[in-house]
Amino acid sequence: MNILLDSHALIELIKNADFGERIMRIVDEADGVFTTSANLYETRYRLEETLGEKKADEAIADIRITATSLPIDDLIALGASRLRKKFAGKKMGAVDFFVLAAAEEHDLKIVSGNPHFKGLANVFFVE
Repeated sequence: MNILLDSHALIELIKNADFGERIMRIVDEADGVFTTSANLYETRYRLEETLGEKKADEAIADIRITATSLPIDDLIALGASRLRKKFAGKKMGAVDFFVLAAAEEHDLKIVSGNPHFKGLANVFFVE
C-alpha cells in the first residue's frame, strides 16, 4: 500500500508521541510513503512555532528522507478546487483539499488523525 502523510501525521511523527508511534508502524509497512509540498509548508511553520527554526528545518530534512514530496501542480490544484465544492459542508483548509486531490490523483491512502478527514473514504484515520 502506498500512503500519503498529511501535516497532522508528520507533526505527530516528529513529536514521537504514542500517536506518532502508531503512524510509524504504518510507515514501516507501506510500500511507498508520500506527502505534498503543501504539507511540508504547513508542517514546517507549525513546528517552527513550537520547536524553533533550527529544529523545524532538521525535522523537514528528516521528513524529506522518509517521504517523497509531491508538488502541487495544476492537476492537483484543480482537483482540490473540485473537491472543495464536493465537501462544501466540511470546514477544511486549502492544504486539506490539496491532500485529498493528491491522494486521488496518485492512488494513495491518506494517513491522518486530523478530524477533518475522519469518516472519509480513502483515509486511514489514526486515533
